[in-house]
Amino acid sequence: MDDADEEPNEQASELSSPDMTAPSALRRGRAHGRRNRRATLTIITGFTLLVLAGALQVLLVLDNNRKTSAVRSGWVIHDAVAHVLGNLVDAETGQRGYLLTGDETYLEPFYKSRQELSGLLTRLRELAAPLQGVVGLVEQVDQSTMADLRLMEEVIALRRVEDWQKIRQLNLNAEGKSRMDVTRRLIGDLESAINADQVVKADALDGVANALMGAVIGALLCVIALAALLIRDTRRHLHLLERREGALRVLSATLERRVSWRTRTLLEMNQRFAAALSASGVTVFTQDRDLVYTWISQADPGTAFAHFLGRSDDDVIPPRSRRLIVDLKRDVIATGQSTRTEISLDIDGTERWYDVALGPQRAVDGAIVGVIGGAVEITERKETAARIWLLMREVTHRSKNLLSVIQAIARQTATTSGSIEDFLRRFGARLHSLAGSHDLLVQEDWRGASIRELVQTQLGHYSDLANPQIRLMGDPLRIHPDAAQHIGMALHELATNAAKYGALSVPEGEVQISWTLTAEGPDGPRCRLTWEERNGPPVQAPKRRGFGHVVIERTVARALGGTVRLVHAPEGVQWTLDFPGSYIVHNGTSST
Repeated sequence: MDDADEEPNEQASELSSPDMTAPSALRRGRAHGRRNRRATLTIITGFTLLVLAGALQVLLVLDNNRKTSAVRSGWVIHDAVAHVLGNLVDAETGQRGYLLTGDETYLEPFYKSRQELSGLLTRLRELAAPLQGVVGLVEQVDQSTMADLRLMEEVIALRRVEDWQKIRQLNLNAEGKSRMDVTRRLIGDLESAINADQVVKADALDGVANALMGAVIGALLCVIALAALLIRDTRRHLHLLERREGALRVLSATLERRVSWRTRTLLEMNQRFAAALSASGVTVFTQDRDLVYTWISQADPGTAFAHFLGRSDDDVIPPRSRRLIVDLKRDVIATGQSTRTEISLDIDGTERWYDVALGPQRAVDGAIVGVIGGAVEITERKETAARIWLLMREVTHRSKNLLSVIQAIARQTATTSGSIEDFLRRFGARLHSLAGSHDLLVQEDWRGASIRELVQTQLGHYSDLANPQIRLMGDPLRIHPDAAQHIGMALHELATNAAKYGALSVPEGEVQISWTLTAEGPDGPRCRLTWEERNGPPVQAPKRRGFGHVVIERTVARALGGTVRLVHAPEGVQWTLDFPGSYIVHNGTSST
């Protein structure tokens, strides 16, 4: 305004003066110079302000870009944290599904989440590296997440070996839930720290915008617009996080209800499993690397294994079985290979046999920490097998003896037979006699035969035993099966000869058969069996001795370790067999 007022006054003075003097021209030049300088200064100032505004705008843009990048990094970190939490929840869900069902397909989300978590945690550390305030929290989240995974792997490993006691202990201690709560709290702290960092950067950005507001309105408007956009996006992201948090709370409540219900179901299943295991007779046990029993399925007081818990094999296994079972268990620990064996234990003074299966017990990291095994009592099976084995030996022995006897009968009968018909008749009669002795033994379960019944069996074909023509005298005695066979053959030959040539060939003939057991002597008790014929045809000694005489005089004596006395007296044949009393059976047993 001063310049404008001044300029019109100078012009008026110049026009009013008829002559232009030097001083007035000088003043006019100076005024023009001042105007030029002011214009130049104004232009320079305006240009400088424009350049400064541009520089400030550039700085604002650069600062805004830097802070926008930091905010975007925060968003990316938020997203990475959400993925970490989501994968951790998926892993926990798969682990719990496998824990409840034992189905390996439930572990697919667990293995997938475990594999992805490693990459997510690595990326989270890289994203958080520029943010000094959250690096420590990221490391804590990393460690807590890996601890959760290790705990889940431990529970899975325990489920694989069906170590329900440790699983129940973990559930009772709520260690899994506690670990997840720690991880969620750390993730919440991390998100809070990221939000705080974003707020700090937003405040700094607003401060720069306020400082430049007077100089650059356009930049301020841009900053305001950017701030509004940032606030809108932040609110949108916060709203999304709130929705996710609400969904997680609902999911957590649902999972807790499901876990509670499945825990009760699992407890009931464990009780049924324990009852079934107890009823099956299978005893499951675990031992540490020192072979100390740490758990036994049937360790209740009063059971056979009640005293095993907390003790080693050196304390509970008999010396005769200890070396085998201890060596096998140490081989299982050393090699990791399963094995199986049978051992005997002294339980309450009684020997019991067990079929034992052994395998390695592994920790979560796969290291062998002991032995897990199962034992089934097979005492009755072993006793049955032993009885069958003894029976087969007895059957084989008796079959060989019987075949040898039949072979000898056939050979001797053929030697003394005049024709095939005569051989068949004699051989058939002798086999019939042998069969009668065997029938009597079978009726007594091969525990021996009564002498009276044996005599009745061999002589019943020749005369009615109620007829006084045949008289039996002797105490009730039972003889060993081998003695019954040979004595039966001798009685058959004596009866055959008596029926053909002796006392049984005439009605007035008599046969008296008697037996006695003498008292103890130098060689033990002796038994004497006597055959005595009377009132028969005159007896003469045979001119030749056939198979019958061989049986009567030598075979039976040799088989029983006794002596035979055969007398062909005129009044009748007299035959006496003296054999050891050890062939006498007492209560189903003999000393032979």
